[in-house]
Amino acid sequence: MPSGKRFCRGFDPRIRPASRRYRGNILTEQRVARRLQYASRVFGLEGPLSIAVSLLALGLVCLDLALVYWVFRDSRHRVDDALLVACAVIAALIFPFVGTLIYAIVRPPEFLEDAYEREVSIQANEAIVKTLGELARSNRELTAQVGRLEQLIVVRRKSSGSTPPPAPAGTGTAPASRQR
Repeated sequence: MPSGKRFCRGFDPRIRPASRRYRGNILTEQRVARRLQYASRVFGLEGPLSIAVSLLALGLVCLDLALVYWVFRDSRHRVDDALLVACAVIAALIFPFVGTLIYAIVRPPEFLEDAYEREVSIQANEAIVKTLGELARSNRELTAQVGRLEQLIVVRRKSSGSTPPPAPAGTGTAPASRQR
């Protein structure tokens, strides 16, 4: 067996690690080196630039996952149907950045709590208006009844020939003896 020939990729029979732990470190280093070589082959880059591009790609993936979480959280607060929430999240996962942008354009303009609060406020205002209308109608009826009663009292006084009762104290004019 020639000493320079390799039996499989990443294995060199000349290297005989002393312990299993050491072998793990060598294999880990070899895996990292292979991944960096793969990244350099994909992007055609080598060295620190390859690492920078890999970190940028990782950052974009993290940003996309954060946007998917935002779509999930926001759609739960704005949409009542669980199926629509799931569709929005799946669209954000399948179409990175574009799915989130589409959701941001078509999402409902208000939260569910705000819509509920608005509906309750409208119902309360309608109840107030109905009550005020009933009070105004009762006030008109009461005023009409008081007017009829006053007319009836005036007619009865004229027919009996009695004089009107004196004005209550403090509301009418003072007696002539007290005036100066």
